[in-house]
Amino acid sequence: SEGQDFAETLDHYYDLHGHYPDEVLADTLYRNRENLKLCKDLGIRICGPKLGRHPKHVDAANRREDT
Repeated sequence: SEGQDFAETLDHYYDLHGHYPDEVLADTLYRNRENLKLCKDLGIRICGPKLGRHPKHVDAANRREDT
């Protein structure tokens, strides 16, 4: 699946720019446990929908926060 390509994409970004991005906006496919751990280890903030069931009420101020 596309979720497996995330590490390669980050490496490609590193090759082009010489550093990893500070923040990544990721779709649900890319927000799996492996990719979340990779971003945490590299110090990259990953934004997008959280893992698990969607909450009933979402605070607008905390909408972009990371897990």
